[in-house]
Amino acid sequence: MKGDPKVTDIRALKYAPSGEIFYKLKLTDEYKLLNQRRNARINNIPFNNIPNLYNERRKITKKKFLDLQQLKSSMPRDYQNYYDNLPHEA
Repeated sequence: MKGDPKVTDIRALKYAPSGEIFYKLKLTDEYKLLNQRRNARINNIPFNNIPNLYNERRKITKKKFLDLQQLKSSMPRDYQNYYDNLPHEA
C-alpha cells in the first residue's frame, strides 16, 4: 500500500504528547508514524494560556432549564445537583 492508509483501513491510533500520531492497520502490527501536513504559520498555544471567552457562566433559557429538570429523574442522584445549579433565565 503506497502513501497513507485510508481511514477505513486503520485499526488503532496512538497520540503522542509531541503531537505525532501513530497508526496500525492490523492489531498485531507495530505502530507506524502517520504523515501530517504542518503549517509553519500556526503557533501552538498551551491550553492554560488561552484566555476565557466569558467572564462568567452563560445563562440557558428557562425552557431549556425546565427540560433538563425533567431529565434528571433518569440520571444518578450524584449528577442532579449540577443541573439544579445551572445559571438560567428567571
